[in-house]
Amino acid sequence: TIQPSEIMKVGIVLALARYFLGNIAFHEFRLDDATALHLQALEVRREKGTQVAASLSALGSVALALDNFPVSLGYLEEARELLAREKSEAEEAYALVGVGKAMGRLGDFAGAAPILRRALALREGSAVGTAVGSERVNLPVLMRVEHYANSTAGFVTNTNDTCTTGVSLALSDYTENLSAGETCVLDSGSPGSSG
Repeated sequence: TIQPSEIMKVGIVLALARYFLGNIAFHEFRLDDATALHLQALEVRREKGTQVAASLSALGSVALALDNFPVSLGYLEEARELLAREKSEAEEAYALVGVGKAMGRLGDFAGAAPILRRALALREGSAVGTAVGSERVNLPVLMRVEHYANSTAGFVTNTNDTCTTGVSLALSDYTENLSAGETCVLDSGSPGSSG
């Protein structure tokens, strides 16, 4: 006998498969297929009460790619509301970016600006690196990009950042025996171009 919990698990797995297939279709620019797959996933996810916002965000992105901005705005705004209730700030930021894009494409630039500022505030980050060592040898300082996750976790490493390049570093606030000109940044990515 199949238990109800097993049936629910099968439904969730099928919805997840349709969601991922919808993402593949989206990235292959098969937007009608992407829409159909994400709608199927959304139907099951609404019924099961799980991962609804992810499906709404995906449908909003597909509608945006289809230049169907009112539909996109509807999906993305619903996703944003759900994510705000769930206090999922990082995911809410992605939905907010979509809402801002849709509003901009609809010509509501004044309305899009605060939405995009809110998204930026949720994903605000920094490049962090510290090191201690001798002043007589090069001091490697590993850098990482962080973003603010939430009030509990604080700043966490941004594992989604695969494109940060061209970071410009400058030294300031010299202490002890250091002063400007006595130390410099040596960029191992572009040796010789940083002094």
